[in-house]
Amino acid sequence: MLLNNSGINAKKSTFHTPPGDGPAIATIGSDDTFVSLKLRHLGAVIELMAELTVYFPVTGACDVEEVGHTIADDEDDAIGAATDLERAARKRLNELDITDLYADPDGFGEALEAHFDRTNTHAIAAE
Repeated sequence: MLLNNSGINAKKSTFHTPPGDGPAIATIGSDDTFVSLKLRHLGAVIELMAELTVYFPVTGACDVEEVGHTIADDEDDAIGAATDLERAARKRLNELDITDLYADPDGFGEALEAHFDRTNTHAIAAE
């Protein structure tokens, strides 16, 4: 099975930890092929990365590919960028014929907004 337009292929590889840093805020895809939205704060800016993971259950290996990457100046820009990254993720999954999708917990923009709401609530409560 060769997946077009990517560095992901069916070569046997040893299991490795996906390279993206930061927590996964949301995921969209199927059980074994999915895109995660990852978040990192880099000083005053917010880094977002959409990362495709293809898991091979027979071998236990997984391959990872960056679908998109962006830097946002504030939370509002990050939410808009997350929506754009979700579109790119859906397009890439469609290219791989992954059409029966689930989203956990929500779309990328909504999940990131909820994440910011939770972290802002905790910051206010800590004051």
